[in-house]
Amino acid sequence: MLKVRLFCAGSMSTTLLVRKVAAAAEQEGEQIDIEAHGISSIARWIDDSLDCVLIGPQIASRKDEVKAVCDEHGVRHRLRHGQRQARL
Repeated sequence: MLKVRLFCAGSMSTTLLVRKVAAAAEQEGEQIDIEAHGISSIARWIDDSLDCVLIGPQIASRKDEVKAVCDEHGVRHRLRHGQRQARL
C-alpha cells in the first residue's frame, strides 16, 4: 500500500484531490492511504513510513521547511512546482 500525505495551506482545498486520487487508485486496483493536512501540522504527520509527500502550490514558498522535515524523517522527496505540478 502506498502511503501519501498532501500538505496545503489548510487542507480544505486538497480534500477534493485526495478523494480523486483515492478513487483513481481504487479503479486501478491499487491500495493507497492518502490524507490531506495543513502545513502547520506537518511535523505531526510526516514519519518514516511515508512513501510520498506532496505540497500544494499555495505553500510552494515553504518547500525548504517541507524538505527539512522530510530529511529529518528519512522520507524521499522531490519538490516541484509551477507548470510541472499542473500536469501531475
